[in-house]
Order: sequence, then structure tokens, then C-alpha cells
Amino acid sequence: MYKPKIVFSGFEYIYKNNIEKLIEASNLYGIDNYELWFPHNVKFEALPQIESKLKNEGKKVVCVTTWSHLYSENVKDEQELVSRSLHVAKRLGAERINTYFGFNNFQNSLRAIETYAKNIAPILKIAEKLDIIVCLENEFDGHGEDPYFSDITRSADLILNLMNKIDSPYFKLTFDPANAYIAGEEPYPYFYFLLKEYIDYIHLKDVRKYLHKIDQNQTFYSDHEHNYIFTPLGEGAINYFSIFKSLIKDNYQGYFTLEPHINNEGLLMNAYDVSKKFINDCFCFLSKK
Repeated sequence: MYKPKIVFSGFEYIYKNNIEKLIEASNLYGIDNYELWFPHNVKFEALPQIESKLKNEGKKVVCVTTWSHLYSENVKDEQELVSRSLHVAKRLGAERINTYFGFNNFQNSLRAIETYAKNIAPILKIAEKLDIIVCLENEFDGHGEDPYFSDITRSADLILNLMNKIDSPYFKLTFDPANAYIAGEEPYPYFYFLLKEYIDYIHLKDVRKYLHKIDQNQTFYSDHEHNYIFTPLGEGAINYFSIFKSLIKDNYQGYFTLEPHINNEGLLMNAYDVSKKFINDCFCFLSKK
């Protein structure tokens, strides 16, 4: 039976600067793999203490994420942030870091790809030296910072162009199906089959369009003029069953990171319960076929 390797993300608000809370929650679900955010969860000066605590608890860091954007006017600062995250990942034993593309005040996909490729080149030299993969996550405009749609990771086709341009074994994709859906892409089958050879890491959350008459008291996320609600897996619009089926067929050996994006602790735990059961049910059924 295929056993998915589940990861808890330190992104959730209740875990900010609180590794103990993350450990406590993950122990409830028997999860030993983490994605930590730098510096959201991990401060550089606190690395020795965090490393010791995780080792004592038997936890493994599989990814270090930064809210970094190499397509940026402040590229030196962004490169420094990514470089530091590579060294944090090496110290904590993570095999990859997760990053973001960025945005500008105009839309020019060809220029964006050329600029990003130039800006990431020195980073990939460090990554190769440290033997750590740099993952780029597909994103939507969740912070209202990209009115010109300049982030090319909104598009599966443009991501493919970027991958072909950079062409490095140390540059891979973090596949987030919900982000693709919000950005207007078809997560499956189009996005998946176009880019599956580049997928090194997967983020799991579900999503659906905001409906005022039932969602008026819930926190929603926006992408330009459209609003969305994140849900536990199996309760949104993403065809995760078919995604999981293809991942088994394609012998995906990477991690699945749960990131419900829920601030309320009770609702977050419910999302873990529902999502973990959905994952187990899907893989149990698929393994019997």
C-alpha cells in the first residue's frame, strides 16, 4: 500500500515563533515531518536550540520556506534571504527550500523569466554546493500586490517556459493545486500533466468560491475580483482523488504538506482531522485497485 509522507507546515498563525505548539499539534496526529518558515518559525540566532529541540522530539525538517521573491526590485535583499534559508535548511537537515516568484508594476512574461533566471543563478550555485533543491511554488495574488498579473507562476505554460530556461536539477516545483485553481488554472489534469516531471514537493489545501449566503462570517482570500474559502481536503473544488491516483501511478516519492491556512485553532484541528481522514481513505481505496 502506498503510504503518503504527511508534513505539517509551520505557516499557520498559531505556530508563529512557537515550535512547541507545532510539536504539540503534530504529536496528536503522529506527524514527524515539518515545513518550517524562515524567519516565521526559525530565527537564525536560535538555530542551535531549535535543532536540539527537534532532534530530541524525533522530528524531521523536510523543507524550509521563505516569503522570498527573486523577481523583485530589491533583488539583493531577496537573494540574501534565500541564501540564508539554504544554510538554515542545511543546518536542519532539510532537502529543499520553498520560494516564490515575485511581481512587478508591469506585465512582460518574457522579461520576467529572463530576469528571474539571472537573479536565481548565484542562488543555484549555492544550492548545488549544499546539495539542496530550490523549489518554486505556484502562487496567486493573495496579498493584492500584483495588479498587472506579472507573477508567471499563475500560468502552467509559463512555469514550463521557466523550467526549460533554467534547466537545473536543483530547481524544481512546489505544486499547490489550490493556488492553481484560484489563479484560474486547471490543477488537474492540465497543470499536473504539463509539469509533473518538475514536481518535487506538494502543498495540500482545498478551496472553493466564496458564497456570501453561507460564508459571510468566514475569512476569505481574494485574487483580484474573485473571493475564495479554504476548506479541509475533500470539501472544495480540487480533484484530489485523481491527483493522488496519478501520483501513485507516476511513483511520486515526495512529501505532502498540509497547510489549511486557518487562524482559529479549533477549526485548524478540525481541518487536520478531516483532511488526514480524506487522504487515508483515498490512498487506501487506490491501493486496493
